Amino acid sequence: MWSKAPADWWTVQVVPIFKGKGNSLEPGSYCPISLCSALRKLVELCFYPDFLVIAFTLDPVQSGFCKNRGTLDSALALHEICRQHTADPQNKSPVLCSLDTKQAYNAVHRPVIWHALEVSGALSSIFRPATALLDCRWNPTKYVVLNPPPYTGRTSPLRLYESPLTATDSFVYLGLPFNHKAQLDADLLVQRNVQSALVAMRTCIQPLGFHSPSFSRLTAGKNYTTFIRPE
Repeated sequence: MWSKAPADWWTVQVVPIFKGKGNSLEPGSYCPISLCSALRKLVELCFYPDFLVIAFTLDPVQSGFCKNRGTLDSALALHEICRQHTADPQNKSPVLCSLDTKQAYNAVHRPVIWHALEVSGALSSIFRPATALLDCRWNPTKYVVLNPPPYTGRTSPLRLYESPLTATDSFVYLGLPFNHKAQLDADLLVQRNVQSALVAMRTCIQPLGFHSPSFSRLTAGKNYTTFIRPE
């Protein structure tokens, strides 16, 4: 039995992943992920049951990183909630506002830091002002309002950080499009998936010498499932 993990398990391979926006030549446009060794993951699975006993409970509305739940469950729950609101006696679509946390993956879990400072007595005189200034903020450039209430004038009364909210007829939540009634739009989802498949075929298969226009739909579909989305 070892008293500590082998040194090789402490090493990870950091791979930069392009965020899909911004200048591809700028380092800030990439998000680093750490690839661990397979043996380390097996050890983590061995410790996982004991860790759950002492770990804090995740918020019940969180679907990602939870057992027997996925991120798509949140999208389906949102669809069902909006459907029930639309089916009420007034038959009105709900007003839906989509917000995005600014630099969520680059942010530190600040409540832990605030609690440690509060317990230690440090910064006791400015603890609350510091929390108010540095706490989680939303990114005004990534929010939209679906089916906003009617208003007069050119400027929306809905504002965030003194910036008017942007109204839209549809938005994408966890990869699934929602229409102006705040419900899943199946037609738009199929259209988006078709466009995504065509782009993937052009960028990945054509450099290998495969040209989809020269194949039947059945053959093109088999090429797609073989090279793009293998089972």
